[in-house]
Amino acid sequence: MAPSSETVTYTAAKLGGLRRRGVANWMKSAVKPSRKGVFAAKAARAGVSTAAFAQKEKHAGGTLGREATLAATFAKLRPKKKRSLSSRLTEMSMGGSFKRQGRAA
Repeated sequence: MAPSSETVTYTAAKLGGLRRRGVANWMKSAVKPSRKGVFAAKAARAGVSTAAFAQKEKHAGGTLGREATLAATFAKLRPKKKRSLSSRLTEMSMGGSFKRQGRAA
């Protein structure tokens, strides 16, 4: 069976090169430029967020399942946003606890 145009097969040398270059470069090369935004558009048509759509469709077969798995992986690897001091103080004034970010002194 011949691989489809969507299938990417990596040789051991290619995979080793991807590892040496780091995660950021692997993520850039994981989605073809012509396919960028396609999964997000599918999620928008379904009326849900990209993360919710990825969770729902991650066990689907074919391209949709692979796209959902990749979207979930990207979400896990995405840098976390730091909350501003004002939002943390607002949370604390409403009865929440103040959690210090960063390393312990």
